[in-house]
Amino acid sequence: MVIWSYFIKTCVDLPVIVHLPDYKEVIVSYSDKIFDFCIYLAIIISLFRFLYKSKNIVIEKKKAQTKDGYDDFRDINAIFKALELGAIVVSVILILAAFRVPLTALGAFSGVALAGLTLSQSTLLTNLFGGLFVVFNRKYSEGDIISSEINSTIKFSGTIKKIGTLTTRVDNSETAPMHIPNSVFLNTCITTTSRRTHRRIVQFITIDYKYIDKIPIIKQKILEILKSHPNIDQNKTLAVSLASGGTNISGKLEGSFGSSGINIQIYAMVNKVFFSDFINVQDEIFINIAKELNDLDIDFAINPVTLHKY
Repeated sequence: MVIWSYFIKTCVDLPVIVHLPDYKEVIVSYSDKIFDFCIYLAIIISLFRFLYKSKNIVIEKKKAQTKDGYDDFRDINAIFKALELGAIVVSVILILAAFRVPLTALGAFSGVALAGLTLSQSTLLTNLFGGLFVVFNRKYSEGDIISSEINSTIKFSGTIKKIGTLTTRVDNSETAPMHIPNSVFLNTCITTTSRRTHRRIVQFITIDYKYIDKIPIIKQKILEILKSHPNIDQNKTLAVSLASGGTNISGKLEGSFGSSGINIQIYAMVNKVFFSDFINVQDEIFINIAKELNDLDIDFAINPVTLHKY
């Protein structure tokens, strides 16, 4: 681009100097500005391409060193985000310099522009600082699974795919992208679900009233199953008890003694974080409980169906 710019400038200047000597100062001055602009534009493009390729090279080297777990590139992204902001400032200065803008005028213009931007684009600035907050705060980064409830009607959850300057892209469970303004991260509580250490089992089973004498044995057997399972954290809360009052069971608020039987609550913490692993552990525990109850000749209660005769 530099060579072509110099070639075009030469092709323009030579005929002007030869055939239009009276206008050569005006035309040559404009061609100089255009030539300088092209040179600076080439420098700006090269600078951003260098930053982009350097970031990819560093990330690829980091990936080669990472064998297990998700890749954490927060430090790399933070450094290159700062470099990109610096490159933008340099680009603006170079472009203004190409058009021979005086430094005093540049300073005055910058002050007025900053004041106007602050007054008229407060949302833009909030999103910008929100993006910097996400990058440098290190609470969540690209690849993390987050969730939040902005209010009673607006909520989101998904995987962070890209933290941009003004918005952050979050893909939901159906891989549909959501572009969330970065200002949301400044004043909203964010839950980073991918960084939890456990998942919780909360399950209710209902036993027929005719087995009320066997409730202590049932609780003991279920507790033994939980304590013997290798993926249940024994250092966390582990409980098998009658359900407390006002518990939502099958869409109905019930207590220990429900409409169809005795409600037993199972509570445990699984040391598996990924959803598929957690589901497999939970299914294994529930099947073992069902087998144990079958060996004791105990049946689950069946919700009664009322027939109305008309």
